[in-house]
Amino acid sequence: MKLILILIVIATHSWANDANEAAFLFKQESLKRLSPSQIKENPEIYLYDQSLIRDGEGEGGIYTDTYYTKKDSFKMSIGYQTSLSLEDFAKLRVINIQIMKKIASYKDQWLAFQLQNVVGAYSTLADELEESTDPDADGFIKRGSNDQSMTLIGVGLGYRFKALTQMFDSDRVFENVHAYGNYITNLDSTTSEQYNGYGLTTEYSIERRISETLFVNLKIGYNIASVVREAKDDEKKQDRSLVFRWTTVGFDFGYYF
Repeated sequence: MKLILILIVIATHSWANDANEAAFLFKQESLKRLSPSQIKENPEIYLYDQSLIRDGEGEGGIYTDTYYTKKDSFKMSIGYQTSLSLEDFAKLRVINIQIMKKIASYKDQWLAFQLQNVVGAYSTLADELEESTDPDADGFIKRGSNDQSMTLIGVGLGYRFKALTQMFDSDRVFENVHAYGNYITNLDSTTSEQYNGYGLTTEYSIERRISETLFVNLKIGYNIASVVREAKDDEKKQDRSLVFRWTTVGFDFGYYF
């Protein structure tokens, strides 16, 4: 009986050493060099430092559930934004929907799609111009606080990381950057003219993971849009074009699948 107990102790000790050695060896490998199949075999080793989230706490301080954010593959969010300028805070309203698919398993690069509805005063989106060789040109019509209504459909790339958020000492706080190229339609309420064109959206956000599937973002965005309407007679392009720039702040709620 004593012999059996000794053998069990030796075997257990040996297994523990082997496991520790294996963990040590695995941690030497850069995550960037590993294939998704290698990570999938040992997520508790490869992903522990970078993406482990602990949920709940049971008896004796043991966590009741854990999951790895590196396993995220698809997410969707809906949000609201307004002007970053306090002076124009009530003059700009943005509702956006974003859908993102991870480009590669266990990486943090995302293929992103967005749909935005933007309603804002012209004075918030562009500056009134004072002089023109053609006072009838679109850019020189006095629009003041009259609304512009835009729809943006965009595709782009995103990246999730931790830099400034490391100061929070939390496994639930992340940063995201996104850039989109957009197709834009705009309705000018002053002239009732329809414009079409292209633009760019860039965003920086701080994400708080509420649970395995739910998250909330605080975000800042910069947008630029160049739109043009159809020509009447022999109008030049610059006389029927509008350029908008606006900076936003807001939040969104999302869900990981």
